[in-house]
Amino acid sequence: MGPFPDTFADTPITDVGPVDAIAVGVVGAGRVSVAARCAARELANFYAQMKGFPDERLHAELARRCGSAGSIRTQRTLGFDKVGERSDAEILAHAKADLEEAVSATAEGTDTVGVAMVRSGDAVRFGLIGLHSDVSITSTSRRAQALAAGPADSIVVKGRLDDDASAGVEIVWGIINHGATASADCERIGGTLPNFELRCPVHRGDVSANVAIYVRQRGRFMGRGLAEFSVLSPSGDVPMAWAASTWGEPTPLSDDNDALAELVVSRINQIRAGAQLPEMRTEAKQALTTTRLAPHYFNGRQDGGLVDEIAMGHWRGGR
Repeated sequence: MGPFPDTFADTPITDVGPVDAIAVGVVGAGRVSVAARCAARELANFYAQMKGFPDERLHAELARRCGSAGSIRTQRTLGFDKVGERSDAEILAHAKADLEEAVSATAEGTDTVGVAMVRSGDAVRFGLIGLHSDVSITSTSRRAQALAAGPADSIVVKGRLDDDASAGVEIVWGIINHGATASADCERIGGTLPNFELRCPVHRGDVSANVAIYVRQRGRFMGRGLAEFSVLSPSGDVPMAWAASTWGEPTPLSDDNDALAELVVSRINQIRAGAQLPEMRTEAKQALTTTRLAPHYFNGRQDGGLVDEIAMGHWRGGR
């Protein structure tokens, strides 16, 4: 993986190369971003080596490491085998029509797109990525400022909620991870909605950390996540390797609901132990109520009043 930018990168590219020019010709210069091109390069490299697409977790990590506050909405690859001694220019001329069609399809329903070409042995692989974001980060650097005292450094993140995402919003807040099992709140220090300015504490043990942005609409009890992006320590670089976090050995899922619940609770308690938190336990009566309400909660996500009523009932019942 890599290299990755140390800035927020949902911004138009300025160094338009021959591959970029094809995308610019289809969607315009303003929609080909640094982050999307970075993610397209990582996709092409991954597909060339693994002969398949990344899973959802790696997708999200690629977007974050490439400096995006958005998520990967669309992805495509094009491959050409046995290219021999053909130059990049010859390959691009041969692939131009197919790439233009792929860029057009990738751009549908996205904010920005990126295209990249990688060589692997005697083959060439093109990666195409479309990114969508509900939040525009207006800060440039994503590197924290070193502080002389305390357990954490600090980064100030300025941003703006996009028009659709900001409708009816009355509050915006952020949370940053501290290590694998802890987190801290970001402090709201400025900005009038839809703009915001947050100061987030970056733990000194973290080379990089993820910030999640949440909003709550007026009159609602439940909030919702809008964006997640990574920030860097004062001296750290974006990690080049990534592995999914695991807790315990993989265990087959059970068809027995009670056994499955116990398995989930045991894994949660492994994580809580690492964070020096007390164990959770199942409560039979509350579990029965949750089982009955779960279909209504998940099937009624468009009905904010119903979701809030269910959530508030659980919150009160668990106190």
